[in-house]
Amino acid sequence: MLGYCILFIITFVLTVLYYAENEVQHPKYQDALDASVYNLISALMLSIVVPNPQTYDIYTLSPQNIMYVIIYAIISQCIFYIIHRILHTPELYKTIHKRHHAWNNVVLSPAAFDCHFVEFWICNMMPFALPLYLPLTTFTRVTLIIVATMSVVSSHAETYEEEHKKHHQHANCNYGFGPVYWLDKILSTHRS
Repeated sequence: MLGYCILFIITFVLTVLYYAENEVQHPKYQDALDASVYNLISALMLSIVVPNPQTYDIYTLSPQNIMYVIIYAIISQCIFYIIHRILHTPELYKTIHKRHHAWNNVVLSPAAFDCHFVEFWICNMMPFALPLYLPLTTFTRVTLIIVATMSVVSSHAETYEEEHKKHHQHANCNYGFGPVYWLDKILSTHRS
């Protein structure tokens, strides 16, 4: 699991660096980066003790691998959506999730993981870590980690996704993550 966590951190850093030119001048940029780094360090420490998922080193794009990628995407989206909606209940919002919504009018890529420690583990890590225990090839897992991390960080970039900006402004819509927001559309919580 340590290798996957290192890949997750490297992808986070590279994606943040990609957007840095447009964001680094913002006065809250360093605060968001510091908070994200603390959470990422905790992920690195925990990954040392979490057992590795079984490896399936078949590097072919078989129909079975494609099916597992689709299952992974559905599972991670559902888990994230449900947990994120729960974090918007009044008590949990006030005690845990409000910190992340301090970014209601300005969205910066390092703010993706600028959140309460509990939220980072339950809402951000669990939806992406649990599906890693599906019978996937190493190549498929690496690809999914990179794509998922880039998606989450990019959705918080100032020059990117309008739907997630609306979520930070209104806090009652767009609970999923893009670019599709399919659960929001099904459950009537999507605002474009």
